[in-house]
Amino acid sequence: MTASLITPLGYLAAALLAAAGMLLVATGAAGAARWRFLDRRIREYVAMDPPPLAPPVQRAAAAASARKEPRTRLGCQVHQRLSGTSLAAGMQARLTRAGSARRASEVLVLQAVLALSFAGVTWLLVRGLGPAPSAVLTVLLGAAGGHLPVFVLNSKAAARQVAFERQLPQAIDALASSLQAGSTLPQAMAVLAREMAPPLAVEFRRVLRETEVGLGFPDALAGLLARVPSSDLMLFIGAVSIQHRVGGDLAQIFRGISHTIRERIRVRGEMNVLTAQARYSSYIIAALPLLLFGFLWLTNYEYLSVLFQPGAPRIMLAAAAGGIVLGFFSMNKLAAVDA
Repeated sequence: MTASLITPLGYLAAALLAAAGMLLVATGAAGAARWRFLDRRIREYVAMDPPPLAPPVQRAAAAASARKEPRTRLGCQVHQRLSGTSLAAGMQARLTRAGSARRASEVLVLQAVLALSFAGVTWLLVRGLGPAPSAVLTVLLGAAGGHLPVFVLNSKAAARQVAFERQLPQAIDALASSLQAGSTLPQAMAVLAREMAPPLAVEFRRVLRETEVGLGFPDALAGLLARVPSSDLMLFIGAVSIQHRVGGDLAQIFRGISHTIRERIRVRGEMNVLTAQARYSSYIIAALPLLLFGFLWLTNYEYLSVLFQPGAPRIMLAAAAGGIVLGFFSMNKLAAVDA
């Protein structure tokens, strides 16, 4: 039992150390490339050479530049090759919705590193199961590792959207009050961009900057809806667009929209409470077999190895995995209620 426990743990520790090293190298290369790229662009913009250095400092700077230049050139080449792809465009849209300042090329490189790391760890742990099961598990867990940045970005985007929707009724009421006091809509939004907290202040500030450089106000609001795809925000933008075309009492419309959004938030909260048991039950029921499987793998692999024998045991194992996935998504689908 001790030998069977130490061997997988040793493989796991070695693979995790290798993965951490690969991740640090990739992150360092991307960071060095980013800062060197910005420094070069700033120097080109101001057309100014750096001040002369003393000879020892010059030699040290030249040596450091020579050491960093290959990584810098490689990082810039990777960024240039990935920037024009549709994959990078989709990733940049995710980053924008999540409020992240990262570039799409950095996240794509991180995805590749994580996918290779997870695949390598999985292969070291399951290579004794045979070619077919090892290949399937390696591909599945490698894909899961590569999907981790997307999962994190989607979670951050969802949390940011929830925060925006909670700020929106108060902001709409403030806009209505400013309009009744005689301010224009851009002036009222400028006040909110200064006074309110992110993410609403950040998004309103971006809308105002876009209008200042020549973009139409409806188009700037459409860009806001693309960054924050909220049905509540759609009500606000729809009211502004209609009033922009046909006129009307926008302040009174805003007060009605604010009341509607507050009621929708209240109903969503009640439904989340009512469906919480079903949602958390799906997480627990799906996690229990996986936790038990991992515990038996580390403590009594001989007992578990029967499931990896050719024939009916492998079919049973695949059916169990499919049942867990199907049950998890079915329970979440039943618990999901649109408001």
